[in-house]
Amino acid sequence: MCREQLPVWQQFWQEHGSENVRLVTVAVDAAGPQRPAEFVRRAGLTLPALIDRRATLAQIFGFNVVPNGVWIDSSGGLRYQKYGGFDIRKEETITVVKDLLTEAAARPADGRGHAARKAAGEPSHLERGDRLAQAGDWAGAADAYQEAVNVAASDSAAAFSLGVALLELGRRDEAVAAWQRALAIDPAKYVVRKQIWAVQDPSRFYPKIDLEWQRQQLAREGVLKS
Repeated sequence: MCREQLPVWQQFWQEHGSENVRLVTVAVDAAGPQRPAEFVRRAGLTLPALIDRRATLAQIFGFNVVPNGVWIDSSGGLRYQKYGGFDIRKEETITVVKDLLTEAAARPADGRGHAARKAAGEPSHLERGDRLAQAGDWAGAADAYQEAVNVAASDSAAAFSLGVALLELGRRDEAVAAWQRALAIDPAKYVVRKQIWAVQDPSRFYPKIDLEWQRQQLAREGVLKS
């Protein structure tokens, strides 16, 4: 969900939330939690707020744009998905969420959780990079992600993750170059394009998103017709 929706979701959840359902907000921001945390504070948000620095959800669910909404049931099944334009300020979204809440309330929790993970084995370069990044070893993560890029030159996820690690190390220009490589592999990835813009021209994103500038930039880059 986008930052403008945060206070609306907070109000909606206070009125309609359920103890059987966990609502989690996720911000895709390669620069880390500092700026999203400020928007959470301003919105008075008490809901869990997570940061997806490596656009992992985009890789899992295959979306190219935001804001999005997914509903995962207690068994790990995907019950609802809406990619692009998911907005609690729209009546159709309110109706869908209320219906899902009603359905969840009628179902007893089965307690089974998610399916067992695959058997442990030798991690890939990308997996090793993720583990190092989670441990705060960004230099090691950058090396592992670079190996992943070397092995799979067409892997946009590896190139994007490399950019995140390089940005954390203060190597801004190299980070942008890695993201541009990820974008060249998959030009439809708007979430990658936005990270490049946010680093190159942060005034267009903080403290307020300049949507008109983004539309013009898409036209300049040949993504949209002007």
